Amino acid sequence: MHWQYTPPALSILVALTATVCAAVAFSVWRRRPARGATPLALFMLGVAVWSVGYAFEVSSADLSTIVFWDNVQYLGSAMLPAMWLVFALQYTKRDRWLTRRNLALLAIQPTLMVLLAWTNDVHGLVRTDITLDTSGLFPVMDYSWGPWFSLDAVYSYLLTLLGTVLFMHAFIRSRDLYRRQVGVLLFGLLVPWGANALFLSGLSPFPGVDLTPFAFTVTGLAFAWGLFGFRLLDVVPVARDLVIEGMRDGVIVLDAQNRIVDVNPAAQRIIGRSAADVIGQRPARVLSARPDLVERYQDVTEAHEEVAFGAGEAQRFFDLRISSLYDRRGEPAGRLAVLRDITARRQVEEALQTSEQRYQMATQAAHVGVWDWNIQTGEFYLDPNVKALLGYSDEEIPNDIDVWVTYVHPDDRQ
Repeated sequence: MHWQYTPPALSILVALTATVCAAVAFSVWRRRPARGATPLALFMLGVAVWSVGYAFEVSSADLSTIVFWDNVQYLGSAMLPAMWLVFALQYTKRDRWLTRRNLALLAIQPTLMVLLAWTNDVHGLVRTDITLDTSGLFPVMDYSWGPWFSLDAVYSYLLTLLGTVLFMHAFIRSRDLYRRQVGVLLFGLLVPWGANALFLSGLSPFPGVDLTPFAFTVTGLAFAWGLFGFRLLDVVPVARDLVIEGMRDGVIVLDAQNRIVDVNPAAQRIIGRSAADVIGQRPARVLSARPDLVERYQDVTEAHEEVAFGAGEAQRFFDLRISSLYDRRGEPAGRLAVLRDITARRQVEEALQTSEQRYQMATQAAHVGVWDWNIQTGEFYLDPNVKALLGYSDEEIPNDIDVWVTYVHPDDRQ
């Protein structure tokens, strides 16, 4: 192999692309339990391999070495369209299409592309008329497209377009943090594919130089921004519809890591925080003013209790229901908390209780005994005054209709 001098800026840029993309791939791989993490990690790893191969290609001086490193690039570039589509399907919750059969079909194209590239000398399906062009700043490989290369380019762009359409649809339907996530993904992809289109069409301002690996620097930086700035993969959107948005009940969704991943407008009003403020946060931070609630329900997967928010005249009561969420495989995926405002009901109950207490005080003061039996509901009430008037203590006669009827005169029982 022979090496040549490459302009420092060119080498630095390619090295930067490879480094950034490899770092993003590693960070994403560590989050692989999250939806879409595995295909995104493989996508970024493919970009890193493509960039490394191109760095060695532009540093090579003889044709055989350039061809070798061009073949190495296919180990990374060939799988990018399929991984982008798989990532788009998982991120937008359409992974029901990712059956074993469909995944196997998606693996055919990149596998064939790599095999045909490395055996091109035998059949010429990828490149033909290969020569070394030394007219530029450094030697580059000049060749004509083989029939498989043209077919693969069309197929790859179709897969990329399909994944991009899915993300654009998600961008239109998403709100707040999720829209920023999708926007970063689209920006990070469109820049390198635009550069690739210029190269394949022959319209590149630098003839013979593939600008795609350099443009992937933008992809790496954009995806890193999404990963750490917009909590990409940490906060994956949960499917919602207008029913959830318009519900009067507050709905809060937490993922398996106990982070808030969705909150509807009613819940935002209850906790007094916007979705942008709470999505991606843990309940301990969002409800820092109510550590009692956080501690009580921190690890609870099922609950049905009453809770209160606010104080004084502004205090409101809610029926809280917590339930577990499971994914398609039946594995725990998080929790769902629903808050229903029962303030009005609570006020009525308190008013009735106060009225009953006053009634009991009045009957006791007047030395009047009252008992009541609701035949339809079975509810039974026996005033302690009745027992006292009959000469019994409160403990001697239990509040039970079957017991009480034995104290009634036989002629009056019917």
